[in-house]
Amino acid sequence: MKFSNNRSGELKTAYYTTLQSEAQYKQTELQVQAEVTQAYFNYQAAQKQVAQFNTGLLAEAKTILEGKIYSYKRGETTLLEVLNAQRTYNEVQQNYYQTLFNHASALVELERAAGIWDINF
Repeated sequence: MKFSNNRSGELKTAYYTTLQSEAQYKQTELQVQAEVTQAYFNYQAAQKQVAQFNTGLLAEAKTILEGKIYSYKRGETTLLEVLNAQRTYNEVQQNYYQTLFNHASALVELERAAGIWDINF
């Protein structure tokens, strides 16, 4: 009985197709890992920025503004200094809200990258 070698080409094709599929799977897996890792680091950075505002930056800006207003009422400082303190306080507030937005966006991106969605609107 002779064994036919007619299917050896098909077997090789199937073998190499399997190898190619495994390589593509590994590449996709590494890409997802990199994306999740990057999203996690972005989220951590955003958390640190929010913490900086919450641990004194906001309160400090408000205290400075209130001090300038108090000094102005006592005649110890100019209106220009009060306005500069108000402008600075407004900028700190604006930056804080932008940081909160960035934090929320980083959380959404992290959950999207990880395939977790537990945020309810």
